[in-house]
Amino acid sequence: RSTMGVEERVKILIVGPSKTGKTCLANYLSNFKDTPTPNYKETIALRIMDFEPEGLNFPGKSIRVVVELWDVSGNHSYQACWAACAQGAHGVIYVFNIDEQKSQLGELEFWHKTFATQKGVLGPQTPNIKDEHSLVFAHRSTPPQ
Repeated sequence: RSTMGVEERVKILIVGPSKTGKTCLANYLSNFKDTPTPNYKETIALRIMDFEPEGLNFPGKSIRVVVELWDVSGNHSYQACWAACAQGAHGVIYVFNIDEQKSQLGELEFWHKTFATQKGVLGPQTPNIKDEHSLVFAHRSTPPQ
């Protein structure tokens, strides 16, 4: 761990349909070592991973950056907690399975409407995440052999 003075936290949501590889992406970005299995295991509501990215230097400043990756379940039964997840988010990564592109385009529109648009389903009290703070990630979600 760093001994620097000021800590800056950056909150990034990872959202999208179920079974698209959001957890795999969160594990990869946070450098978390996980052993893939052929069995799908659904994320229950939410999983938060904190990590300090390597190689960030701010000359002349004592800043420690901590990234919070919020791996949000794609199961719509957890929709009631999405507004709380969106609070204070700095960015969002929308994930979809490239092999299911045709069926998931509508889902991507739903996720974008939920987290980024003024009339999102989370309600007017929830801040919107700007498109320039968003990334669409096409992931091929295939189980290991």
